[in-house]
Amino acid sequence: MTEKIDNEAPTGDDVSDASAKANGSERGRDSTEASQLSLKDIIEQISCLNTELTASWVTFKEDLRREMRDDFAQFTMQMEQQLASTSLKLQEHDQKLDEAAARIDEQENWLAVANEALQQLLMEHKTLQEKLNDLESRSRRTNVRIYGVPEGALAPKPNSAAPPRSIVVNFLQYRVKETIIRNAWKKKIKIGDNTLSFDYDYT
Repeated sequence: MTEKIDNEAPTGDDVSDASAKANGSERGRDSTEASQLSLKDIIEQISCLNTELTASWVTFKEDLRREMRDDFAQFTMQMEQQLASTSLKLQEHDQKLDEAAARIDEQENWLAVANEALQQLLMEHKTLQEKLNDLESRSRRTNVRIYGVPEGALAPKPNSAAPPRSIVVNFLQYRVKETIIRNAWKKKIKIGDNTLSFDYDYT
């Protein structure tokens, strides 16, 4: 048996089909390579974007931390200033209260001393008044008051419409005064038409 070898030359259609297949195969490889390159670019872009986002996030956190630290430092400084001002005002108020309390204590002490001195003066005044009354009473023991003496008889008449004034006679001895007043009570003594009356000096 002999093999049949086809030595026929390829036709134009066969060449066209082969060329089309070759071109299709090349386009497939180009498309695959393009797809692979595009995916790689996307991954690289995503990686770059991730890096940029990470850097931006780190920068944002650092900026935020710095701003918060600055704000907190400023707030702390303001609070310290306010506390210092408040503490100074409280010290001034405490000093004023201490001064006021000291003045009140001084006034209370002065009032206590003044009250004690006033009580002492009142007691001394009462004692002196009693002594004065006693002296006046003792001095009046030797006095005799005479009523009914006409105005102008012993002194110039001050006023015609005024009633006659009494006359006080002072004796050197109490016994003489008592003798005279008792004798005067026993009989009537007149000056003109006026009857005189004698009495103790009670005023």
